[in-house]
Amino acid sequence: MNSEKEFRGPDFIGIGVPKSGSTWFMRVLSQHPQIFITAKKEPHFFSSDKLYKKGIKSYCNLYKNAKPNEIAGEFNTKYINFSKKSAERIKKHFPKAKLICILRDPLKRAISHYKWLKQLGIIDTNVSLKEAIEINKGIIQFSKYAVGVETFLNNFDQNRVLFLKTEDLRNTEQKVFDSVIKFLEISEFNFNTKNVPKSQTIEPQYQFLENIRTNIHKLIRNKNKDWILNTKLALIFSQIYRKYNSKIKLNYNISLEDKKLLHSYFSEDLSKLKNLIDLDIKDWNKI
Repeated sequence: MNSEKEFRGPDFIGIGVPKSGSTWFMRVLSQHPQIFITAKKEPHFFSSDKLYKKGIKSYCNLYKNAKPNEIAGEFNTKYINFSKKSAERIKKHFPKAKLICILRDPLKRAISHYKWLKQLGIIDTNVSLKEAIEINKGIIQFSKYAVGVETFLNNFDQNRVLFLKTEDLRNTEQKVFDSVIKFLEISEFNFNTKNVPKSQTIEPQYQFLENIRTNIHKLIRNKNKDWILNTKLALIFSQIYRKYNSKIKLNYNISLEDKKLLHSYFSEDLSKLKNLIDLDIKDWNKI
């Protein structure tokens, strides 16, 4: 187990990326009796100057309920994008921590991000992808991985970093979780994935309901009560809500021209990424 003086800290940290399935992955992984995951998802401690200035003890409070025999960790989807700060700070305080990085086809991730921003009402439903990219830089930035991956690999031995693909979470989930068990050196376990809801993007039938849902989530997270969102009742409500407040068919159409635009952003980055990690990404960024 890792520690900072007398403070309990993480044994593993999820470091990326948004819209990759990390919430679902975290919920499934938390079923393991040897795993403790912080109640607060995405603490942002290592990427936020404001939070980091509060001191390492404030961060370690997230782990105060972890049992001595548990492997403890957190998941944060922004550490890769803010790698210079995050990698150096994690190494400084927890150099023996293991890292789990879930990556997704950058083109598909960017499209999902675009649709998600529309769902939340952050950008108007009539805004085109090209316009959205100008409004919200994260659509592109969070789909570029090479710099962040390289920075973390410069700070941590490659055998301490497990790279996973979102596509494999869907297609070969058993193989993925077997690799995670081996990586974290915990006992074999039969995870129940079927009843774990996924945070799928919807086109809201009623935007005012989506605004209420979003504000409630913000309030809960601001009060550091994230555990509420992972209760069985909350997860059931989430499934019912998505079914009730989703239009039958998403109208956020992505044209061939839009896909070509995205493709142009990611080609060079993927060429660099192929030389850094041992993942089969030949099917990524296809138009």
